[in-house]
Amino acid sequence: SARRNATVAMRWADLFSIEVPQDLYEEIEKQRTACDRITASKDRLISEIKNELKTKDDEYVKSLKRQAEDIETLLLFMGNQFRELQAAFLEELDEIEASFLKERKELLESNKGDIKTLSEKRSQMEQLFMEAMQERASEYQEMLENQRVQDAEEYNILKIRLETDIQNLEQHLEAMRATY
Repeated sequence: SARRNATVAMRWADLFSIEVPQDLYEEIEKQRTACDRITASKDRLISEIKNELKTKDDEYVKSLKRQAEDIETLLLFMGNQFRELQAAFLEELDEIEASFLKERKELLESNKGDIKTLSEKRSQMEQLFMEAMQERASEYQEMLENQRVQDAEEYNILKIRLETDIQNLEQHLEAMRATY
């Protein structure tokens, strides 16, 4: 096509040198025919390019539709996957929470058992302390009673001895008075 254009362009300059009208007419007709062929060729090329452009546009539209469908499918898949993961995570969370609650319950029961054991041990120790204190109080009471009895006996012995001494001294005083 470019070669034909160059050929036609070069022949125009030659036409100016032809002076016979018949020859000039024939040469102009040849030029017109060549131009018509070039124009027809270019029209065919334009038509082919338009057809190819339409085909490419159609392919592009189809490609966009396929891409939109793929994106929709992908979004659907992602939504389903998200829901599945969310359900799995919620289930796992429930299991963890149940495990924590079970462990908490076991710890509370263990602690209650420990507290009960310690409380019983403390109660026993208090009971033993109270019994020991009661026993010591009884011993002290008995010792105090024994001391009282002993002190009472010593008091009575001392009282008798002092009363005897008083009687002896009174007799001695009476004897002294009677002497003087």
